[in-house]
Amino acid sequence: MMEKGYIRLNPKIARGTHEEIKSYIIISFNNFSPNLKSGKYLDYTIRFDIVCYNDAWVLNNLAIRPLMICGYIDGILNSISDKNKVF
Repeated sequence: MMEKGYIRLNPKIARGTHEEIKSYIIISFNNFSPNLKSGKYLDYTIRFDIVCYNDAWVLNNLAIRPLMICGYIDGILNSISDKNKVF
């Protein structure tokens, strides 16, 4: 499994055939529990993990790639207004 890259002892991920990929976003959901107000929906936690290559962190000497990605995600989630909520 180590030869195929499934298990890595080195924390740096080799780029290999995907040179153009600079970042990975890992989205996970957990802590599902019934919503106490409605009873129809579940409350849960969304977790975003941003993984970037060390040499791709700095963007134009002004910004850091993982923080920029987090800012975009935060903007998307905050753009939901009362009129386009599902419930």
